[in-house]
Order: sequence, then C-alpha cells, then structure tokens
Amino acid sequence: MKNISRAEIEKAYQEGVEAVIALIEGFVKEVREIRERVEELENQKSKNSKNSHKPPSVDGFGKQTKSLRQKGEKEIGGQTGHEGQNLKWEETADAVIKHEVTICGVCGEDLREIGGEVVEQRQVHDIPKVKIEVIEHQIEKKVCPECKLASISKFPSGVREWVEYGEKVRGLVTYLNQYQLIPSQRTQEIMKDVFDCKISEGTIYNQVQKCYEMLEPVEESIKAKIQESEVVHFDETGMRVGSGSMYLAQKLILTIKCIKNEGKSPWMRLAYYQISKVKPSTMDSKVITNTSVNITCVMLTISEN
Repeated sequence: MKNISRAEIEKAYQEGVEAVIALIEGFVKEVREIRERVEELENQKSKNSKNSHKPPSVDGFGKQTKSLRQKGEKEIGGQTGHEGQNLKWEETADAVIKHEVTICGVCGEDLREIGGEVVEQRQVHDIPKVKIEVIEHQIEKKVCPECKLASISKFPSGVREWVEYGEKVRGLVTYLNQYQLIPSQRTQEIMKDVFDCKISEGTIYNQVQKCYEMLEPVEESIKAKIQESEVVHFDETGMRVGSGSMYLAQKLILTIKCIKNEGKSPWMRLAYYQISKVKPSTMDSKVITNTSVNITCVMLTISEN
C-alpha cells in the first residue's frame, strides 16, 4: 500500500468533495485487499493434515496442538463387566494334524514304531483355500416302453444359460458393491484375487440391476408402512453423483421399543432412501415430546412420492 502524503491530502481537499471521496475510497479498497490477503495467509498457516486435506509431510517439526479433551474417569481399554470377544476352543476340529516324534531327541534312536500320547493341543482358526466350484447340470431323455413317447427332464429354475455365474457369486458381488460400497473395479479385483474369478464390470452392473428389480415389492412395502405411520423422521443431504450434485432423502419410522432407563436402544428403524436431482419439498412439522422415554420426535406429513 502506497503512502499518502500531506500534500496529496491538501490537494484533494482543495479540489472539492468528490476528490476527497475518491482518495478515501481508493485507500479503503487497498486496506480491504490487504485484510483479505492476511486472512488467506493466516488460514494457510493454521491448516495441517488434521484439519484439512494436506498430507502429514507439510506439518513440519513444530509443536503440535495439544488436545483440550479432559481425561475421563474410566481407565483405558476394556471396562469392568464388558463382555469381550475372543476365539473359543472348538470341541470338534475340522482337521487334526498330529506332529509325531520320529527320533529320540537325546540319542537319535528311531521312534516311529513306538506309541505316543498327546501332551498338548493348540487350535488355529483360518480360512480354507477357496476357489470357484463348477457344477455341470445335465437333463436326460427317456422313452416310455408303454406309450413309446419321450419325456425330458428340466433344468432348475435358476439355471438358464449354457454357462453362467451361480447365485452365490451373484449375491457376493451385489453385497460387496452395494452394502460394503466397494466400487465395481475393486469388486472385480477382490473376486480375482480371492476366488480367481474374472468377472466383468458389466456383469456386476447387471446383477445389481436385477437385485434392484427383485426388491421392488420390499420397497413398496416399506413406503406403505411409512405413509401409514403417524410419527416418522425426515432428513436429506447432498451427495455427489458422477460430475453433478443430487439429494439423498431419508424417510424413517422410529418405533419405541423400550421404556426409559432400560439401557437399550429405543428405536426400531424402517428406512426408505430416495435419490433426486430436485431438493425435496419442505414438509409441515410439529415437534412433540414423549416424556415417558425422554425422546423428542418429529411429526411429519409424508407425500405420496
């Protein structure tokens, strides 16, 4: 910012009101630009890998910010009375490997013909080698000796093509792609790396579409239950789909299942999610409080769609 001399101020004063205003406006504009630049630099300095997308390498070796969180009364780790989860001994193992003593560890005598006893046991829980199982279905034709007519058996209802994936493969790729939210290409990688199954991205898409169509009766049932309910919850959020933005609307029944202080979750959820390019219309709402469980609910009117 350039300095304004006394002579420049006196000159503007002598030229009149407009000259003074122009001088002050120019000065204010420069001050505003400097403030914006200072704020931008301060924000850059305050950002690190913990509060922005920056990598940890930009944090440097300066003093790290200390958390303001107060130490709680409970000790770190599992709490007293908490039911832990660990591996349990199985009385019947799927396979038993016996490690026999073949030679004497002292003198080297051959002990393969000598009987022994089990002195210690250990179990290892592991995943067996998995691979795609190819099942061939065959139908046959028989000629009746009485009427001399031929009868042909039928394939199972799920076997429609000459070569196709079975219901377990189709169910697994749908589960990985839709429930676990794994992208289709990574789903392909999992199927190849784990099962040596080279499934195409198009097959994954077609199976997801087929599952969507099969679940239509379930979707209609959920929508009907929500429309019949007097107390529901409605929410929405923005989300990225491809290169654009869309809205994800949630309509949810919250059914009270337990009484106050029972220590369990009081909700049974029946949810319906809907993606739309248009923001859902605002609905009339009335906040009510059920004092018996000390929970605030929202009363909503659900539209037909």
